[in-house]
Amino acid sequence: MNKTFSFWITAGTCTVIVLFELLVSQKWHNHQVLTWDIFGYYLYLPALFYDDIAHLYNLEEIIRVYRPSENIIPAFITENGNYILKYSSGMAFLYAPFFAIAHLWAKYGGYPVDGLSFPYQCMIAWGCTLYSLSGLWIIRKLLIRYFEDMAVGLSVLVIGLATNYLNYASFDSPMQHGPLFLIYSLILLITDNWYRKPAFANSIILGLLCGLVTMTRPSEILCLLIPLFWRIPSLGLVAIKDRLRLLFIENQQYILVFTACFILAGLPQIVYWQLIGGKPFIYSYQGDYFEFDGRHLWKCLFSFRKGWLIYTPVMIFAILGFVPLYKKHRNFFPGMIVHFVLYTYIVFSWHNWWYGGGFGQRTMIQMYPLLMFPLTALISGIFHTSWKWVVFPAMVFCLWLNMFQTWQAQNGCFETTNMNFSFYARIFGKTKIQRSDRRLIDNTDAVPSGKIPGLKTLYFDDFEQAADTVQKPVFSGKKSLEVSTLKKIHTFRVIPPQKMFSGWVRAKTQWLCTGGEDDLSGSHTFKLELKNKEKRLRYQELRIHRFATCGKWEEVWVDVKVPALTDTILVEITAGSGAHYSFIDNLSIEYTD
Repeated sequence: MNKTFSFWITAGTCTVIVLFELLVSQKWHNHQVLTWDIFGYYLYLPALFYDDIAHLYNLEEIIRVYRPSENIIPAFITENGNYILKYSSGMAFLYAPFFAIAHLWAKYGGYPVDGLSFPYQCMIAWGCTLYSLSGLWIIRKLLIRYFEDMAVGLSVLVIGLATNYLNYASFDSPMQHGPLFLIYSLILLITDNWYRKPAFANSIILGLLCGLVTMTRPSEILCLLIPLFWRIPSLGLVAIKDRLRLLFIENQQYILVFTACFILAGLPQIVYWQLIGGKPFIYSYQGDYFEFDGRHLWKCLFSFRKGWLIYTPVMIFAILGFVPLYKKHRNFFPGMIVHFVLYTYIVFSWHNWWYGGGFGQRTMIQMYPLLMFPLTALISGIFHTSWKWVVFPAMVFCLWLNMFQTWQAQNGCFETTNMNFSFYARIFGKTKIQRSDRRLIDNTDAVPSGKIPGLKTLYFDDFEQAADTVQKPVFSGKKSLEVSTLKKIHTFRVIPPQKMFSGWVRAKTQWLCTGGEDDLSGSHTFKLELKNKEKRLRYQELRIHRFATCGKWEEVWVDVKVPALTDTILVEITAGSGAHYSFIDNLSIEYTD
């Protein structure tokens, strides 16, 4: 079989990903690789080799010098006084080869041998990119066994450049998802090899891989469904009995080896918990939990905050591909659909359903090797139909959209944590935005033009008569109101002359902001709330440091669309946790009939 097309498409896709990281990212130059969650995954290595892993004596200095997070420590103190790291250690094992190279580079290259200097940042970034790209080659190798070359090549192109895999193979490669993409690709390939010819070597490798992926991200224990249901003809009682007989009676020696290796891969984590925490099993995700009532499912799929199919719409074709997969490759369908549905339900039940920052629903990326089967089945099935004139142009559009929005996400034009439709519509297709546009991230009611005709003044305060004001700086007059942690909350309550049934309310002030721009952790907030009989009807809240230019007086406003029966308007200005302070002047509340 000719495999030239998929080979060159895979090579070209990998080249584009490398160019994205080489020319656009370069996070390793300013120590932005080992940050936030990545810092938590990675901390095992510098703590073990350069520190006391139980007490983390160097942690405070590392945070001060490299600022991997905003003073958030990815660990908690146990009853015995030792630190337990929040994240399990699977990623640390995956980082280890590149950590070792970086150690030698730092030692003989004159860099600080502390785990976070330039060599470590660079090696971890590029090492994880290598993992991610290897996953594309592995899954191509498997797909080519069952689908024609051109369909496989296009499937690789779609996953590589039209999904958020691109972001996590380049800009955010040290996150879990690119390496997990590789491991899942290997699990699928080795499983297929095992079912073709059971052998101890494949059983050992498969057990270690499944154990490693579970130790990397505990919810990935669902990977066991792959070898259990691989190419099972149906989920009927007879088929399941035949599969259990095949595995646990006819090949029980291989299953015992697989099980032993699975446990062996997880043993380092258990030993760590026992030695440091005093217990063999510790729930280290303190304060985090699942909510299995399905409340987050729609948001995870379709919300503009982090909807998977909003920011990776091309995967709609992978879901639709389960139909041709069932028709043409029926043995793949039962196990894959069960795995996909169960996995999606579980990972979308996490209370922090948007999974923090990063482009799109990153938790789905490790499912892409499996979803490439229905995707490739769909691509293969439409080659000789008129549907190709609809599907292929749509895929090309998705490819452009993903590459452009990935660029936006890395160049300050995108909001990767708190996106909403208002802000998304404002920045769609733009290569440059105004800082003032970012008010739409918080104030979703805001009128895009900023102009509301017919506004009338209901309340005005220039703070000239207030007792707790300062004499400078001021915007006008002689006094302004200081916003600082000395007086954390300033509240202004206004009763309109009659109940408001429709229209708009705007709270507006002149604001002089200090502190670092984008310092969201300590940002002051400006809230407008509408009530009826002390019950909140609607509110909007701005985080000032999200969009204000520090050191300059600016007009700041927040808008609320009036719900029915509003009888109280509340404005609340709250000082953030940061050490910086601000001043406000000329506060007004305006409304329309």
